[in-house]
Amino acid sequence: MPGIATVWPASYYVSHQANSRRHAVRAADGPCDGENTTIPGGAGTSAVYDGQLKQIAAKLKAYAAADKAKLLFALTTPMLNSGPVDALVQSLNAQASATMAAQSIPTVDLHKAVIQKCGKAPQAGCFGSTGCFSPHCPGNGGEGYYWLVNTTIAPAMRKLL
Repeated sequence: MPGIATVWPASYYVSHQANSRRHAVRAADGPCDGENTTIPGGAGTSAVYDGQLKQIAAKLKAYAAADKAKLLFALTTPMLNSGPVDALVQSLNAQASATMAAQSIPTVDLHKAVIQKCGKAPQAGCFGSTGCFSPHCPGNGGEGYYWLVNTTIAPAMRKLL
């Protein structure tokens, strides 16, 4: 995410649920990488998401405890251009919320923030871009991500300090 590295020191663990978007798109679009398989640590169907995320959460918690760092888990932003894909994102976010709660890892809801700003999926665009997964669109100079950092992520991180 643009902006995070310039705001927060490297000693803070910032985990954005990047693989969930890959899970969401591939699970909705069909088989993963041309086959109904997973690539450990890389991609998979939504069926393996919860189990993999539980392992990741436990490892993140152990790393943070060893360094006395604080964790904040960011739930995935919406896929604004597709209602069905966004429904899957919401399902995965619910699983992620439960997993993080079980590990006592706080979350910040990027999905809710973007929906409040742009409206529910499907949307033609937001943050100055159309026809893509706003705010993920490269054509707008990362405007959506800067907005998320300033309005949602940074305030949530400050609460942890």
